[in-house]
Amino acid sequence: MIKNLLLILLITFTGILSGQDIETGLVARYSFCGDLTDESTNNNDGVFMGPSAPAFTADVYGNENSAIYMNGVGDWVKIEPSESINSPLEEATVACWVYYQSLAFGQWVAICAKTDGVAVLDRQYSLGINHTTGQIYWHSTYVATAPMQLNTWYHIAITYTPEMLKCYLDGEFIGEAVPVDPIAQNDEPFEIGRDTPVAIDYFHGVLDEMNIYSRALSASDVMALKNYNGCTNSSTPEKRWDGNVDVYPNPVVSELHIRFQGKRMLRNIALINSLGQVVSAGQSDSDRVEITMHGLQNGVYFLQVHSAEGFYTQKILK
Repeated sequence: MIKNLLLILLITFTGILSGQDIETGLVARYSFCGDLTDESTNNNDGVFMGPSAPAFTADVYGNENSAIYMNGVGDWVKIEPSESINSPLEEATVACWVYYQSLAFGQWVAICAKTDGVAVLDRQYSLGINHTTGQIYWHSTYVATAPMQLNTWYHIAITYTPEMLKCYLDGEFIGEAVPVDPIAQNDEPFEIGRDTPVAIDYFHGVLDEMNIYSRALSASDVMALKNYNGCTNSSTPEKRWDGNVDVYPNPVVSELHIRFQGKRMLRNIALINSLGQVVSAGQSDSDRVEITMHGLQNGVYFLQVHSAEGFYTQKILK
């Protein structure tokens, strides 16, 4: 473990680690920072279709004006079809933070769907929850089961390939299923907070960080996405710091040595595996720190250092 620690803690990183990619294949991203702007480069901005103006509220971290509230009666967001919105076909990922407050339509929690039709198979892709059974669904397939509760934040992500659907809850893999039906492209809008199979179901609660991709994200990508906060990251980007640190040996067998140069200061230090899991973390104001690698599996790790200087990331091989 890290020597010269002042306090052992678990650090949640919002920076994108080397080896993790939450930009490639991005179709649309809605962080709901007081608006319905698409933060990708595709300009798939949303239009609020509720009876009044959209209401923005606190996100999972308590940041005000950083998530969207849906009343469960008629609130929803419409994104017109476009080349990019239509593009998830061979592979796809849909992910978001969900906080549902009631079951306005029986057991169904309709999160989002690319459809404006009346049949399940009218959807190109969709994400929702059957609260009665705790099952999370994609299109016409139940992918995984989890004990879901009202008034609780969950980060849900489902990745699709024609061979397999995978479901992640709060960044952790919880189940998979073979798709019942392949993606069938349509030219319908993408709807957030509403789904229209048989009857129109609306979402009641808070949604945040809605992301759509035309590729299946890896497990480490999903973890990085779960830790991403668009309102904070886009408005106050953290400064990357590349100098005044030596890390050796690399590849490492037993002890990883870190030497800092320059001004002495408190630094948060963490070692993260390829799945995005923190395997060692702590704080130190020493200019020399060692991380014991005994007991860790051989593979790729990422060293991250956060301080007043900014943040530093280096790939480590064991």
